[in-house]
Amino acid sequence: MTAWLEYGWKCLDIALVHNTSLGAHNGQIIGMTRRDLLRGCGVSAGLAMLSACAPAAPASPTGASTLVGGAATQVGAPAAVVTVAPSAASTPRAGGTLRAGLAGELTSIDGQQSLPGITATVGNAYEGLTSYDDTLQPQPVLAESWEQSSDGKQIKLNLRKGVLFHDGREFTSDDVKYSLLQLRDPKVAPIVGPLANQSAWWTTVDTPDKYTIVLASDTPRPGVFDFFQYFTIVDKNIMEGPDAQTRVNGTGPFMFVEWLQSDHVTMKRNPNYWRAGQPYFDGIETHLYRDAQAMVAGLEGGALDEVDSPNLQDLVRLKDDPKYQALVVAASGQFVCFVANTTKPPMDNKQFRQAINYAIDRQRFVTTVFKGLIHIGGGQDLPFPPQTPASDATRNQRYTFDLDKARSLLAASGVSNPEIEMVYSNTSFGDTNTPLAQIVQADLQSIGIAVNLRPVDFPTQFDLGNRRAYNGLLLSVGSSAQLAEATSLLTRSRFFSPDPKSSFTGLDNPTYRQLISTAATEPDLAKRRDLYGQIEDIILDESASMTVSLYPQTALVSARVHGLSYDFRPSLTYARAWFAG
Repeated sequence: MTAWLEYGWKCLDIALVHNTSLGAHNGQIIGMTRRDLLRGCGVSAGLAMLSACAPAAPASPTGASTLVGGAATQVGAPAAVVTVAPSAASTPRAGGTLRAGLAGELTSIDGQQSLPGITATVGNAYEGLTSYDDTLQPQPVLAESWEQSSDGKQIKLNLRKGVLFHDGREFTSDDVKYSLLQLRDPKVAPIVGPLANQSAWWTTVDTPDKYTIVLASDTPRPGVFDFFQYFTIVDKNIMEGPDAQTRVNGTGPFMFVEWLQSDHVTMKRNPNYWRAGQPYFDGIETHLYRDAQAMVAGLEGGALDEVDSPNLQDLVRLKDDPKYQALVVAASGQFVCFVANTTKPPMDNKQFRQAINYAIDRQRFVTTVFKGLIHIGGGQDLPFPPQTPASDATRNQRYTFDLDKARSLLAASGVSNPEIEMVYSNTSFGDTNTPLAQIVQADLQSIGIAVNLRPVDFPTQFDLGNRRAYNGLLLSVGSSAQLAEATSLLTRSRFFSPDPKSSFTGLDNPTYRQLISTAATEPDLAKRRDLYGQIEDIILDESASMTVSLYPQTALVSARVHGLSYDFRPSLTYARAWFAG
């Protein structure tokens, strides 16, 4: 699993700098889950819902993805709404404790750290102000409504009244202000990464009354709802008290009970949750596993009701078994990508990089590795899934597989007898990386480029990319491409960063930097779309980062579980899920 999710990378970066031991075991970084490294940040409408014979759940109120029973179904972007006739089996029932499985370990129970290992467990105790639906429209959560200024520099949020923290204290605008400013704390900022930078957007944070908060910036902030997607409200009393590492106090549907390191996390139902009647489960007990294979074995043995991010082979093997349901979110914002070290020859030659881009057989990879799990988007040249404003069907097919074109560009590059290495992790996402590396190695060698495969563990791969100490290509999985504003990915991703000092590519293109900077503060969507197109033309022309395909977010679930869904981070949400009788 080598996903370059920025929050995951930031935590690993800090750990490596400070010599913190994360450890590794059976292909899993101890202290981080598979999705910690993907950060997902996000689930979209590109939802493939595959299951066996379980009755269907009613559509979720915000358009989030849900498990659907019956024949295998793929729901397309941008909107996915499944309508099912009511039945006794599809009526939510209260009661029972869900037994979930997660491969990895928590690093903290801090609700402001947006790592999926946290959001999938104690994250169910926390909430934010708004959340995207499948059409990338922000929906009310703790903010009931909002008004934005026409210039995009100010937003006024009207907060929900009567919301209680788990300890019985009322949620107010002071909690929003504290949570936002807390992100800027020098002790917190390095951990939360991009959230700290987004918090700093707001030059004034006013609370005219206990149910109103007004944020103002010196420049337009079209990415405000991208920020809100990961911004959670925490309790000052806990965060600044002696129990910050052992207690949790939020407004969410489940309350924290305990975290036994390397064993389990237990949550119980919040009886005072502001959404009437929810949640349905009495609690969630998440069992922590050293590796995904053991986790899936727990599901098959009846010890678990749901597992998050199983290996693809297990998902394909079990998705048609009537005892299970498979949830596959094709356009989750995750993507498979090669990056080239443009600071060293021959990768400093643009035509040479373009030759490689034409020699990547994207469709073969999607067909042979994902085995029908991805139809929407599939193999594509850019990371943005179909529901995003930056998605462009024409640009996505710029580099169709063409070995003759690749040979021509190789000859035009003037590079003779080229030999490169291809670095990838075989301990993280090895089931994706290994076959793709072998496919591309064979095709590159057929046009005269010798490729030495270099499988390494995840920390080594990160270190090589961070120092640009690799000679050729680095293969991995990225995330956060599902958000409304393309610059939310481009400014934080080490794959696409315009800063040559922080990117894995070392690409130095002043025009690229300026376009991203302009797009990040352009309030007019039509103008941003035009800027996205110019940015994407540079990405494609430079071929320093070569997207291969979308990468699905997946879960396997017992047939008796209904209403389970992913939110837009992506993280499984349990408030609307229940057990069939």
